[in-house]
Amino acid sequence: MLTEEMNGYEIESWLYEGKITPRATLNPSVLRSQVSWKKEVRIQSIETELVRLTSRVMKIEENLEKGVPGSSVQIYDLENPKYSLNMPISLILTKEGSMFYAEAVDFDLFGVGDDEKSAIKDLKDVLVVYHEGLTFSKKDLGKRLQAKLRLLLKVISTK
Repeated sequence: MLTEEMNGYEIESWLYEGKITPRATLNPSVLRSQVSWKKEVRIQSIETELVRLTSRVMKIEENLEKGVPGSSVQIYDLENPKYSLNMPISLILTKEGSMFYAEAVDFDLFGVGDDEKSAIKDLKDVLVVYHEGLTFSKKDLGKRLQAKLRLLLKVISTK
């Protein structure tokens, strides 16, 4: 193994996707540069997301300082044919500029929309996708995500 993160599957998928050539797998320095490039892309995407989230937090803090409250509501249904809620989920609805946000604080998830109803609908979709993603990847989850999955499995059930 050339790095701690490398595994045979990853190298094979890079070969299949054309990210590296078969010759590169025989040349450790070329393969290391490919791994380094992948890390740079990952770091850049994390930095971009961090800037976006920092901006959102600053806007929320500004609204709190101004005394702009968010309203609290509960949802009782996911409006999804595959899943139902075993208990209501509490949401906080806020408006920033022209956009509405519905945030499920217990799950660190939010939905966005042009109005409150579309923000709530988006959050319901996000909850379903998050549930499916964590359920599909449950073997590979860290402790924090395993705890979130346990909570989701208590709240969301398959119909």
